[in-house]
This record gives sequence, structure tokens and C-alpha cells, in this order.
Amino acid sequence: MSNPLSLPDLTRSDAASIITSTWRVGGRERQRAAADATMSLWDRLPWPEDCISLNCYLSTDGQLIWFLGQWTSEEAHRVFTRTQREEIARGVDGVVPNIERLGVIRSRRHTSLPRPEGVYPGCIVVVTIATDDPARQVRVAETMAAHVARPPSGTSLAGGLGAHLFFSTDGTRVLNYAEWTSERAHQEALDGGALGSKRGIFDGMAGIQGIGVDRYTLYRRLVRPAR
Repeated sequence: MSNPLSLPDLTRSDAASIITSTWRVGGRERQRAAADATMSLWDRLPWPEDCISLNCYLSTDGQLIWFLGQWTSEEAHRVFTRTQREEIARGVDGVVPNIERLGVIRSRRHTSLPRPEGVYPGCIVVVTIATDDPARQVRVAETMAAHVARPPSGTSLAGGLGAHLFFSTDGTRVLNYAEWTSERAHQEALDGGALGSKRGIFDGMAGIQGIGVDRYTLYRRLVRPAR
């Protein structure tokens, strides 16, 4: 697929903190309106010095917006939360009321499996695994790496292009940002058993509190203005 919009470089060393948040908006019209309002406000207001980029993804089912911000530090984002975030939230709520904000996850990159050069994913699959503690985060990462290296016999992960794994800094989440050729390719992998059973590849693993899987496409992105 051609590259209509450059994806963020999630391996850059100066992005020490990855901040993600999910909104449930309920319908494609509200989804796009809320996304546009948010990104327009960010574009107009003073840009936080320590924010490298803000990336806005829309779920393919029209229900969710997912934001991924690259920051130089977690503390820099906390300062932004205290000083600017409320103003942006009020502005968006004035355009699209009754947004359900599902929380913020502060994380750091654990590892990456880069996609081949010149290939652009048609779908981003965000898998969120709720974990008991940091030790469980490591176990989850090891399980995923082993599965990619050796998928179940008779199945295929051919539609998978690359992935980035993030650990929340409080030890309670693992985020897998997986790049796929298309939504259909991911669904076929699910249907064919390549991604495990109902609880995925973590079936039977203690310390896993829940698993969420959502599909997105990148809608808009903003980057830090040149200094």
C-alpha cells in the first residue's frame, strides 16, 4: 500500500515516554469531528516544548479515537496535564459533547520488530494486555516473541509487517502496536488460529487481567515545530 501519511518513528531515542489515551465517541461522524477538533486545537495553541509528536488514530469500527504522543519524558507530560490539557478538553467537548475518555497510559518502548522498508501498513492493531506487575510484563513480551518466531503449525502471520511493544511505567499494561497489511489480513489470522484462542496466546497464563484488541488507521499527526 502506498504511504498516504507518514507513521511516527517509534524507535527514536529521544522519545523516552509514550503517552496513549483512548476515547469512545460512538459513531463515525462524531469520531472524525472530535479528532479534527482536537488536532486543530493542538495546532493553534502553544506547542509543548517536550512533545515530539501527536498522532491521532481512528478505529475501523467508528467507535474509538486513539492518541499516541511521543514525549521527551513522563514528567514533561505531567506538566502539560496540569497546565494545558484541560483547556484542550473543554474545547473539544464544546464541539462533541459526552465523549467517554477511557484513560491515559504512560509507557516506554521495550522492543521493536521493524517492518520491511517501502511497505506501509493498512491497519494498526493495538493489543492491550493488563498485567499484575512488571515481572508479568516481561513474561508477556517473552511469550509474544516466542509466538512470532514459531507460530502454531498450519497457521500464518503473513499479514503482519512489524510491531512495537511498550510497557506501562506502573507495571499494569503491555501495549502491542502491531502493523498489518490490512484489517482483513488480521481477521484472517484470528480466524485461522494464528493468534491463539479466545484469550490469544496468553490462554492459561496467570497474572493476565484482561486483553483488548482494537484496529485503527492513522488519521492525522502533528510534529514539534522546528526550533
